[in-house]
Amino acid sequence: MIKRICNIILSAMILFMAGCGKDDSKGKESLSIEGSWELASIQTKSVTIGNQTVDVYLTFSSGNFVIYQRLGAGRFVSFTGTYTFTDGILSGKYSDGRPLGSSYTVEGDRDRLILSTEGGAESDVYSRISSIPESVTSNTL
Repeated sequence: MIKRICNIILSAMILFMAGCGKDDSKGKESLSIEGSWELASIQTKSVTIGNQTVDVYLTFSSGNFVIYQRLGAGRFVSFTGTYTFTDGILSGKYSDGRPLGSSYTVEGDRDRLILSTEGGAESDVYSRISSIPESVTSNTL
């Protein structure tokens, strides 16, 4: 369950770093996911997380990510790795070489990211924040 939540967090991080600008001449949107994001909501069709509160923060910077995740009232756990974001698809791997649980389709705008797993089984919404709160980074295992 923690591994699944970590994948959710990573997806969220990637989406929240996206800023969206529309190029009217081509009809395509250009997203940048650089920045810090906070999980706003999770929509899943197949798995329940239970009655635990889930807090997730993501930071994307220069091809690297950091995910801070807390389940329930415990301490945050951090995960790091690298990512690629090409043609609206986010993928990556953790620092230990394990791939993310899925690739994610990224949609959104400057202040909101929506990360959707392949097949659409899950969709996570993130809100842009100026930085990860110190209360999170100092309470990390």
